[in-house]
Amino acid sequence: METMTCKVSSQLSQDVLAGLEELLIAARILEKPWWEIMGLPKTVKQDSHTWPHNQPYTLYHAPTANFKFQVTGCGAPIDVTREVMGNGRSNYPVIQKLVARAAGLTLNTEGQGSDLVDADGRGYEVKAFLDTDAHPGESKTLNLFHTSASSTFARNGQAAKVNQLLDDGQYQQALQLCRATGYDRNDFYLYTNTREFSHGGPLKYIIIPTAAVLENISKHDPRLIDRRTILALATQIVEIQIP
Repeated sequence: METMTCKVSSQLSQDVLAGLEELLIAARILEKPWWEIMGLPKTVKQDSHTWPHNQPYTLYHAPTANFKFQVTGCGAPIDVTREVMGNGRSNYPVIQKLVARAAGLTLNTEGQGSDLVDADGRGYEVKAFLDTDAHPGESKTLNLFHTSASSTFARNGQAAKVNQLLDDGQYQQALQLCRATGYDRNDFYLYTNTREFSHGGPLKYIIIPTAAVLENISKHDPRLIDRRTILALATQIVEIQIP
């Protein structure tokens, strides 16, 4: 009886794993989170006592409606919230500090390693995509975004070399260059919806291990990844408050 029970349990485990694998494959093909395919609830509320909010594959939502940025010391205060939050160059350091606080991470030295680090010294690189609600659409311009090191797409960096490799059909060599300059230097990627961010909407972020990022980057250009692919990797959506 014990042997038979073990065989049945083993078969059930294999069936469950096979079902999960099929579900994840369907999520990638349909570019939808797995819970939407199954018709499960989209949002799970989470109490603040579970901080830090840094579980991989969890899509966190944090409200921003009450965020205020003002210039003072020049007469009446000047509200610059929309200008700060809506511009990628100006909101980048702000967003880094916000997600670092929410995820219990520490700011690292810019240009020398990952953007953020945890208590174990693991590095987290922060990248931003266009929010799917504020910028809906199926075009490549909306969905693809840079996830490799900035030097691989900056004109004064390695962009020309990567472009030439891709033009010559040498994808693997281009990938190796992207790995050497960025991917292999980070343990995780922390993706936010803050490119051209619309103030008042939720700040969303998700942490993905670098190994999973490499599995899902564009097969045409290793510098790019699709926001739909990233969001389809999420196992749950959790509403939080940034402490």
